[in-house]
Amino acid sequence: IPHGGGGPGVGPVAAKAHLAQFLPGHPMAQREWPLPEGSTGTGALEEPDHRNIVSAAPYGSPSILPISWAYVRMMGADGLKQATGAAVLAANYVAVRLRDHYPVLYSGDNGLVAHECILDLRPLTE
Repeated sequence: IPHGGGGPGVGPVAAKAHLAQFLPGHPMAQREWPLPEGSTGTGALEEPDHRNIVSAAPYGSPSILPISWAYVRMMGADGLKQATGAAVLAANYVAVRLRDHYPVLYSGDNGLVAHECILDLRPLTE
């Protein structure tokens, strides 16, 4: 299931025409996109590039949506609020414990992170 029960695995992804060649593909799907008004070209790739194939579903995998829906229904409003609070608390615990050892990316002005703590591990490769 994609992160959060949504994202590119669930449905189509929008992008500007110049990025079309980098979008995920499917060997059986037509690779042609509409271009903005005034653009030149057709929006079609001259030769399909199958290097970008991600999965066998050309338009996403909407069949996973009932799993996310069931989770929300089972948790209810109070359960979702409690789970969110626990995620934020846990992420900030990890961030505080590790910030003296690794840079914490994407923290707010107050030094707190949201529901996930992202550490910069690039120094390990240097």
